[in-house]
Amino acid sequence: MSQTVPSFDELLDSARRSAVHLEMRDVYAVAEEREHLAGWSRGEPADDPNSA
Repeated sequence: MSQTVPSFDELLDSARRSAVHLEMRDVYAVAEEREHLAGWSRGEPADDPNSA
């Protein structure tokens, strides 16, 4: 069974929704987020299922 991988343009053309993410922080140094950010940078999954 042969499958082809769609090109990036084909994937974009087939999108039905859009998303925008704008980062506004100059520094990620909020004390209560330090452990979460460290885990994220190690590739650990987020505890919050609604975070992306």
